[in-house]
Amino acid sequence: MAAHVISYRPGANIPIMGVVEEVHQALQDIVAPELREIKTRLDGLEKRIDSVDRRIDGLGQQLREELRGMRDEILTATRSHQAQVQDLRDRVIRLEDRQTH
Repeated sequence: MAAHVISYRPGANIPIMGVVEEVHQALQDIVAPELREIKTRLDGLEKRIDSVDRRIDGLGQQLREELRGMRDEILTATRSHQAQVQDLRDRVIRLEDRQTH
């Protein structure tokens, strides 16, 4: 990186546009490479964030599927238990009917 030095001597006639251009060039020489590096790093971070988002979406879908499966198992077991309870009630009623007759 070339260093731009602006020297000023009292009484020297320095055109203001020349100074502005030199300052502009100095900033370009210093700032532009840094901005490119920052942009490159941001691009890399965006790719990593996108990758993490996809993984999270995949895990969320997997979790939803597992929860649906568990819900279905619980509903099946509940229905089975309800049928067993109803069967026991029916037996109790029949036994009570036998005892009263």
